Amino acid sequence: MNFADFTLLYLLLRAEQGCMPMADLACTLGLPMSALIRKMLLLEKTGLAERVAGAGTDHRRHAALRSGGRQLVRDAVVTAEAHCRQALRAIDQRQLSDAHAVLRAI
Repeated sequence: MNFADFTLLYLLLRAEQGCMPMADLACTLGLPMSALIRKMLLLEKTGLAERVAGAGTDHRRHAALRSGGRQLVRDAVVTAEAHCRQALRAIDQRQLSDAHAVLRAI
């Protein structure tokens, strides 16, 4: 899985019920809708995500996680967190807090 796929799947994992309107997802990722659709086609072929109709009166198309995508991204988060902990271990905690504050401000 590449970083772009991880980011897309992670956003869906964090979304309510693992589902997000396609237009909102495209905006969040900074992608034109056509690029998001191309990404979704690849994720659909591998069974990680799907495009679905909105619930109730929401007539927009949504991107949704499938069970395989949910498990894959959960495992990837565990791996990424472990690598981050390892990479940041040598940094002084105060410096890390200051860097975190700067990044949040940006």
